[in-house]
Amino acid sequence: MTFYHFTCEEHLEAIGSSGVLWPTESNVGSGVPAWEPCGVHLGPDVVWLLDVPTLEYPHGLQGGAFDKTAVRITVGVPAIRWLDWAWTAQMHPVWRAHPHPRGRRR
Repeated sequence: MTFYHFTCEEHLEAIGSSGVLWPTESNVGSGVPAWEPCGVHLGPDVVWLLDVPTLEYPHGLQGGAFDKTAVRITVGVPAIRWLDWAWTAQMHPVWRAHPHPRGRRR
């Protein structure tokens, strides 16, 4: 499958020199204290890949210290969409019940 990874220019040199997109905090469990459990690294670390080549919706990549909409990397991998995978990853049921509206199937 073809996927797209969006990142900032500041990360491009490290990605280019290693040739690897390293997993990072999935943000599952972060930032919404009303939804327990809450904290860092509650979900597995992931590499965020989108199945669309453009950012019609910002997907939370704008704002913060770096513009993660500046660089698009095309990735061809055998992969499973997170909507299909989340059920088997033992994601906490509260977090699984509250996906971002843009991530829901249309």
